[in-house]
Amino acid sequence: MSGAASSSARNDDTSLSLCNLRRRTGKPLLQSVVDIYKAHNTSNDKSIQFWEDLKCYLPQEPDTRRRFQDRRSSDVIPLELHSPGKGFVALSYCWKPSQGEIKKRGKYRISSEMEKLLKVRDVVLDRTYQFLRYKQACGVMLPLWIDQLSIDQKKTPEREIAMQSMDLVYKNCTYAVGYLWTQLQTQMEMNRLSELLGGRIVGRKLTEGNPILIKGINNVVVREVLDVLTRITDDIWWTRAWVFQEDYLAGERMWLIIRHASGLQKPLVHNQLGSLRGEVVVRSDELKTYATLFCLACFNTIRQDSGIIKQSTEILEKLAKYNILYKYQYAKAVNAEKSMTISILADLDRREVEQRTDLLPILANVCGYDVRLGTNQEGFKSQNLSLSILALYIANGELLANFRGTQELKHNVVGFLRENSLRICAPLRDGELTLIKHCRLSVSRLSPAGIHTNGILWRLGDVISPQHIPKSSSATAKSLYQRDLFRNGLNDYQRERLFDLLVVLNKRRRSSKRRYGSITEDLKAYLECTGPSPTHDEWPPQHSMNAMASSIVDAIDTGKYLQLARPIGGSLGSGRGVPYRAILVRDHGDLQSVGSTYVFTSWSRTNKHNKGIMETRKIAKYVSLVVDVDEGVENGTVRLKSKRWINGLCFFDGEKKFPFIFEWPCSLSQ
Repeated sequence: MSGAASSSARNDDTSLSLCNLRRRTGKPLLQSVVDIYKAHNTSNDKSIQFWEDLKCYLPQEPDTRRRFQDRRSSDVIPLELHSPGKGFVALSYCWKPSQGEIKKRGKYRISSEMEKLLKVRDVVLDRTYQFLRYKQACGVMLPLWIDQLSIDQKKTPEREIAMQSMDLVYKNCTYAVGYLWTQLQTQMEMNRLSELLGGRIVGRKLTEGNPILIKGINNVVVREVLDVLTRITDDIWWTRAWVFQEDYLAGERMWLIIRHASGLQKPLVHNQLGSLRGEVVVRSDELKTYATLFCLACFNTIRQDSGIIKQSTEILEKLAKYNILYKYQYAKAVNAEKSMTISILADLDRREVEQRTDLLPILANVCGYDVRLGTNQEGFKSQNLSLSILALYIANGELLANFRGTQELKHNVVGFLRENSLRICAPLRDGELTLIKHCRLSVSRLSPAGIHTNGILWRLGDVISPQHIPKSSSATAKSLYQRDLFRNGLNDYQRERLFDLLVVLNKRRRSSKRRYGSITEDLKAYLECTGPSPTHDEWPPQHSMNAMASSIVDAIDTGKYLQLARPIGGSLGSGRGVPYRAILVRDHGDLQSVGSTYVFTSWSRTNKHNKGIMETRKIAKYVSLVVDVDEGVENGTVRLKSKRWINGLCFFDGEKKFPFIFEWPCSLSQ
């Protein structure tokens, strides 16, 4: 083990409980988190130069090669540098060869450095370029980006920049290639894989019930499908943290190439395995989708067979599709609707990486974090990995509950976050994970006093009972998918129900224009421009408004209460006489609490800012939280405690943001 790797292993404390770590450090965990944040936080800077100078390679044309080669290098294939301007392919493979894989190198050389032996194995480039020729058919072959060739692997600031910018490669490639060494051995394996990907084992359509096996699929077939999935997922490609990032970021663009034994035939009808000789070609996204549905169907229909359940669980640990797991499994659990960052972190923690601190930039890239930790900075090697993960998580605005007690510290960092993350009630019935990704605080800094942010504090007031809003004249409510909401805005039914609410507000306005004047004008203006969201913005404010408006309509249709709220500025003493500018969803039980109820909201837009050769990126963030307000202030700033998520339609135009401090969870401050 190298010295760097030894240091990495020494500080890999992710298996230890936070209670143990607190004893080791001898101080409250929040202090350790703040110290790491202050010493090593950096912004999400992407290198414009790295992107513009992306090094991609293609084999030299045969005619050119013959003129170029001499007698000693007649079998050498020079690789020429090509511009990725018209598109490029990103390779995803394991540097360490699989058991039995051919390790020979030397067939390929960089044309400008013919004496230099490449680190990439010949068989990797042979199979990958064969796939590129197959994929492009008669068209122009796209150049290939390979991390070992395209990035200087020495520990330098340039490598750190490349690591932090890796998401640009896999998010923007024309397509990616996942190189697996495993080999399908039998015709049965070939047939079962084709049947699975063709929807003939389990249906693909996401239903309100549970995934079920196609009628007639017996336990023998189930075991055969599980065996071929196990063969595929036993490949080391599924065990590497960097590969996890590449596959996650490439998404539907990732293709897998899987060898098969000679003599095997791909089905002539319903062929889902491509036509590349000697290779099975499948989309990673398709494989994960059908494999996840199949394994969940096994859980639901063959519960009594512990062997099948165990095998299904092991497969899901390698290639689970998060949105499907969320819909059918996580959403039914006690910790439903929490950030998927926790599941991503757990999956990364199970995977191998030479430098364990690389988990931090990988996690940051996958989750689109604004704040990064400089893992190559002086002094970082001495930091605890668990507490660095905690610092990264909190600094990027992920929401924590404020439970009292120390029992939460009995878990390691993954378990702690799983137990203590705040539940988020997504306002839409689908696409929750995309929305939850944006449900984060806009953190300005961390300090021993708490988590500093800016936003608007609201005091809740008048209630609108369900019986005050008339029944809909439409026969049925039409549910709206998030993609439709993003493309088209609210549908006619939703607009009709919001106009019903506007009628109620206008009636109240007649008795108190001061209180109801703004909210009626706000809602009216909103309904006049509830069109589709601008396509140039990944998560525009209009889409969040539309999503929250959908939650208001759902509340009306399900007999929930609505409560109006007014902004009160940066202190509890202000806000009197201010008109209402928000409508929030409330359950009957919520209205029984004594005293005032406060809600904190904050919104920040997607942001890209150029700083010379670097581009700083921030994703859009939105939070809406019921909070406890501390009467005391910290240097003039009101302190808040998060209680729970709340949905509602808030009108921010013209409202000033004020600084607030969220208190640290009790378990971290002891």
